[in-house]
Amino acid sequence: MHILKSLMTQFLLGALLLVALIGLISYSQILADQNKNLLSQWSSDSEKLRLELSSLQQQAQHYKLNAPRDFESYNRDVAVFYQQFKQELSKINDINIALQNSATQVEISPLLRTIIQNTDTPLIQSQAMLTAWLQQWSSFSNNMTDRLGDPANPRLEWGADLVLEQFQALQQHTNSLTNSINTSQLWLNKHHTNLNIALLAFILFYIVIALISLAWLVIRPIVLTSKACEKVASGQYGLHINVPAIGETKRLQQSFNDLSAKTKLVMDMLTEIHQPGDAENKLQRIFDSGSEALGINWIGLMAYKDDNFELIGSAPEALKYSWRHKSVSAHKQFGKDLLASFDKRWLDIQQLSKLALQRHDERFLREVHKNTRASHMVGHPFHCPKHNGFLLMFTTQQEHGFSPSQIELIKALVSLMSDALISGLSYQPK
Repeated sequence: MHILKSLMTQFLLGALLLVALIGLISYSQILADQNKNLLSQWSSDSEKLRLELSSLQQQAQHYKLNAPRDFESYNRDVAVFYQQFKQELSKINDINIALQNSATQVEISPLLRTIIQNTDTPLIQSQAMLTAWLQQWSSFSNNMTDRLGDPANPRLEWGADLVLEQFQALQQHTNSLTNSINTSQLWLNKHHTNLNIALLAFILFYIVIALISLAWLVIRPIVLTSKACEKVASGQYGLHINVPAIGETKRLQQSFNDLSAKTKLVMDMLTEIHQPGDAENKLQRIFDSGSEALGINWIGLMAYKDDNFELIGSAPEALKYSWRHKSVSAHKQFGKDLLASFDKRWLDIQQLSKLALQRHDERFLREVHKNTRASHMVGHPFHCPKHNGFLLMFTTQQEHGFSPSQIELIKALVSLMSDALISGLSYQPK
């Protein structure tokens, strides 16, 4: 049996596939957790951006409300407010860098890169909004630097005016960015949940199919074979089972059918074949009982006298009337082979079809090949009490001929067959 058809091999392959599926869903869950953390950090950075932008706006308002009115107080406060503006701008720049790094991590994530191939996903929209925000902030930051002017003599009021003028637009953009990232986070969680549900459903489906296959192709044949063994043990010889099976269970069925057929054949040899009847009927009984166990498709009985072999009986009955040439001269090569079998106590002719083509002048040999299409012929020579010679022949259409076990069984039973045939012979060779 091929190794791939073995139950153990199929079990191991099925178990490896199940382990691979479980590993896949575990890996998917790990990636999902990593991506959730990535999106969570992205969302957290966007919230920080909103807070820092509000802080910048509050500083601008505070400066406008408390702007110094004389030169001395201006010089005193300018260093404080200027540094505060610069610190807030630096914080927002750092947050923008963090947002950009998170976006880059999203792009290089293998699972997210596969997911966001579709341009309509919320993740793509969030990345596009981040790009637009970075451009907007870059323009604002450059303008803010120009408005503030020289650090030694800054124009803080102009910078505060710019912050208050553009705060609403900046705030609206950061709010949209934060909402978009939150939407992406929810969308990604849902996507991962659906993916895990699909993988779990597939694993459950695979397990159900595996259990059904196990029950149908392994357990059921074993149960039916066990019941069939009990029936054969109770006397129902020749019982045949044929249910879907694989690997060793299929071989178990085949072995049971072979054993059951051989048991029936042996029992028939011991009982029915010795019942009263002529040789023709007994040949048919042998054929009916042994066609499955022995793999035979034709049985012939030949009688020998005066250097001539003659076919005096055959089975099955359907082939009986197909013979035109029933005699074989002992001077022909095939006749010599038949005659030599009396000394060897056994006849064994393999590649029967090839032999029939080579010996085109052997009419009986051509008849055997034409009517039986056999690949292998074996035979048992025997004598009756009156010293007449007979030859009981068997042929098979099996591709590789009779198996060794079939030949051994034929040799074991052929004496019983010949004894039964002798009692039913009414033929006297000429």
